[in-house]
Amino acid sequence: MAQLQEQEQEQEQEQEQEQEQEQEQEQEQEQEQEQERLAAALSALAPPPPVLQPALLPMPMTQKALQLTLRVTSRPAAAAGSCRH
Repeated sequence: MAQLQEQEQEQEQEQEQEQEQEQEQEQEQEQEQEQERLAAALSALAPPPPVLQPALLPMPMTQKALQLTLRVTSRPAAAAGSCRH
């Protein structure tokens, strides 16, 4: 008889674990939906799509400019480091 009770308890525990997993999955889905809603709300609040940007700021140019500024800012540091020696 004791064995039967143990088996029943194990089955109950397994069922509880399955239910918990299902609840977790549901929560994850709800979170994803909330994120989608937030993204939609943000895109609605955001300024109009960047149609004007390409004319004002060509993307390749901005990337090059960024790379140049990064190089310029990193060089003096290296030079200063070599001067200190």
